[in-house]
Amino acid sequence: MMTINFRQLLLTAVAAGVLGLALASNIFADEFVVDGPVNSTQTVDGDDTITITEDGSITTTGNSEHGVESTGDENIIINDGAIFTSGSLADGINNTGAEAEIINNGTIQAGDYGISNDGDLTVITNNGTILADVDGIANDGDNAVITNNDTIQAGDDGIHNDGDDAVIVNNGTILSLGLFGSGVTNYGEFSVIHNNGFLQAFFGIHNDSNSSVITNNGTIDASFLGIYN
Repeated sequence: MMTINFRQLLLTAVAAGVLGLALASNIFADEFVVDGPVNSTQTVDGDDTITITEDGSITTTGNSEHGVESTGDENIIINDGAIFTSGSLADGINNTGAEAEIINNGTIQAGDYGISNDGDLTVITNNGTILADVDGIANDGDNAVITNNDTIQAGDDGIHNDGDDAVIVNNGTILSLGLFGSGVTNYGEFSVIHNNGFLQAFFGIHNDSNSSVITNNGTIDASFLGIYN
């Protein structure tokens, strides 16, 4: 007669469950490295990390062909190399998921937005150079933190924010080449804008929110108004 050891069965089941969770984690959380030239959009779809190394580059030429397309939540995107897009509506980095972290330490040259974000609770940091035909950084997500520590040059706004409760800090240089462009444009409610660097634009800071706070400890070179509030 066969004896069933229930304790052993329980331990086996628990071990199998842990193994299953580990396997699931490996399946759904991926890590990508671009360490050479690629000529197509790179996509991450949730809980993923993509790093473009100093020797890596992404180049796209078609309309709406972003350099990096980020969907799903909690993606991490790090650019230490170069991202080039030349098509209409083609962003350097396009993120639609929540709680993403986007760090640019290299160069982004984009036919539309340098970095576009629609996800809430996203952190965007520029330590490199962004050259964009439209906005350097465009944000539509709530509770975003956007920091520029280096250079943004944009055909329209350097940083354009439509999300509520955003924190926007400029420690570097923002140049707007647009006829009516702004260094920083804000339409989000309860946002905080700090300029500790240099802004050159038609409007240095253009704020269209009654509940936001603006501080300027840097330099604004505006052809019309330094701060429109």
